[in-house]
Amino acid sequence: MEYEFNSLIVKRLNNLPWDKTANRMEQQLKARNVSLALWDILQYPQSLPFKEGVRFISGKINDREVREGIKYIQFDNLSLYKKLFAYLIRYRLSVLLCFIVKHIYPYLSKRLRR
Repeated sequence: MEYEFNSLIVKRLNNLPWDKTANRMEQQLKARNVSLALWDILQYPQSLPFKEGVRFISGKINDREVREGIKYIQFDNLSLYKKLFAYLIRYRLSVLLCFIVKHIYPYLSKRLRR
């Protein structure tokens, strides 16, 4: 998974002279990869057939950067629907995640406000 904007931020932050162990910037950037993958998952598979959607989602959640970033997600601070998606990503439940994204999420997103 290559996010140009995110990689530019990481490159710039790595060049800054500061004590990287004293802050959580690196962990926040790694957790951001999970957010970007979730954003991709919520946007694209609705137009794909179910089998291809599962393959697409499986590729996103099995990505090395996402697997590394899921360790830094603070589940206590998440809302209920984000917590659901984070757990599905953590346990690699791509079929269930695809079903929710294709059938349940569009229905709920029209009726619920954030």
